[in-house]
Amino acid sequence: FRPASAARTERARGVQCDMALPVPVPSDTVWPLTGQTIRLHWDEPGGKSAMAGSSGRNQRRAIFDPARFTNELVIRTWRPGDTFQPLGMAGRRKKLQDFFADLKVPRGDRSRVPVLVAPEGILWVMGYRADHRFCAGFCAGPSTRRRLVAELAGPPERT
Repeated sequence: FRPASAARTERARGVQCDMALPVPVPSDTVWPLTGQTIRLHWDEPGGKSAMAGSSGRNQRRAIFDPARFTNELVIRTWRPGDTFQPLGMAGRRKKLQDFFADLKVPRGDRSRVPVLVAPEGILWVMGYRADHRFCAGFCAGPSTRRRLVAELAGPPERT
C-alpha cells in the first residue's frame, strides 16, 4: 500500500501504481487517484436502489448478489494478469489489460481506475463493466434477500 501522493508521483513517471483500500459495507470511500466517491450499501430486492438501474453495464452503478462472494471487499488498482468475466461476453474470461486496450483506455489512465474485488474475483471494473458471475441485476435467485449496491459518484479528476 502506498499513500496517494506517492501513487500520483509514480503515475506521472509511468510506473504501475498498486493501491488497495479495504472497504466495509456500508461505506462511502473517496478513491484518492481520481477524487471519485465510491458508495457501498445494502438494498432489499425490489428496493429503491435496485429499481433505479440494475444493469451490469451501467457505468456508475452495479448491483451484486452477496451470496456469490465473501464480504471481504477491497477497492484497488488493476494488476498485470487480472481477469474477469464481463457482463455481456457470454461468460468468457478477459484480461483487464486486453479489456482496457479494446476500449482504448489510455495507458496512463488505466492505473487510476478503481476495481472492486472480493476473494473470489473482480466484481466490478468501476466506471466500465461488472463481472456477470456476481451481478444480481437480472439473475437474482429466489433466495436473494438483499443486494450489494455499488455506486461511483463524481467525475474523475483531469490531470
